[in-house]
Amino acid sequence: MVGEWEPKNYPQAETMKQSIVHVALVVRDYDEAIEFYTKKLDFTLVEDTYQPEQDKRWVVVAPRGAEGTSLLLARASTSEQEPFVGNQTGGRVFLFLNTDDFWRDYSSLVSRGITFVREPKRESYGTVAVFRDLYGNLWDLLELRSRKAQEEQDAFDSLCADTLTRGDAAFIHQHVVDAFAAQQADESTRPIKITFALVGLYLMVERQVSGRQVQRFHMQLAQRKQAWPAFALPANRGSMTAIDVMRADEGAQRDAAIHAWCESVWAAYSGSRDVVAALLRERGII
Repeated sequence: MVGEWEPKNYPQAETMKQSIVHVALVVRDYDEAIEFYTKKLDFTLVEDTYQPEQDKRWVVVAPRGAEGTSLLLARASTSEQEPFVGNQTGGRVFLFLNTDDFWRDYSSLVSRGITFVREPKRESYGTVAVFRDLYGNLWDLLELRSRKAQEEQDAFDSLCADTLTRGDAAFIHQHVVDAFAAQQADESTRPIKITFALVGLYLMVERQVSGRQVQRFHMQLAQRKQAWPAFALPANRGSMTAIDVMRADEGAQRDAAIHAWCESVWAAYSGSRDVVAALLRERGII
């Protein structure tokens, strides 16, 4: 019988297939933890089975629709385990909850009384905010940047490197900045940033104003503090992106692509035109 359990020699070329099934989360009480994770975080209770041999419950929860790792809610049963309830990582963020729609889930969690200790922020890898669970464990709520979004960011960076080093009097770089800002804006974007981007696009597309002139008008707008408009963000932000612009040959063709890009983004924001024009009239710019 012992021989049946002896290690076997596998070919080196054979690749192991492994995965992490559960992560143990030390909790104070099974039922209060289940209540929080299923009602506040809207997780699914996957299993709750009593294990008489150990006088414990096997409690597993997971985000709705998740197919990967789940949480094993493990009640602290000794005095050595109790201090780690809510502090398994010494104050660092412990768990990472990825979502396909950050703002949907952020708003939902706030409405259920979840406390966020770090406000939403756009990072190079995506959008993230930090919240506490009922015991004080820190979680990241994050929506990772898609491959397409990263490709657009890379194309924008390359386009900036191109337009910033030209030294052209018209300063076409300003149009690049405005188009990208308007196209990438989300609920965390400051109203002044969206306003300046749309002002730049309006002046460029409808008034044929150069990038250098747009820059001066931005400075004029910034001289007076005011409450900036809250613009509706269209679902479709234009038919072109920085990727399309970078596909054009350097020189006149790329400049034409920049103008076409600005026009497509501005067309997507057509519902905001009157607000932008009214602001510029009020400030004596048009």
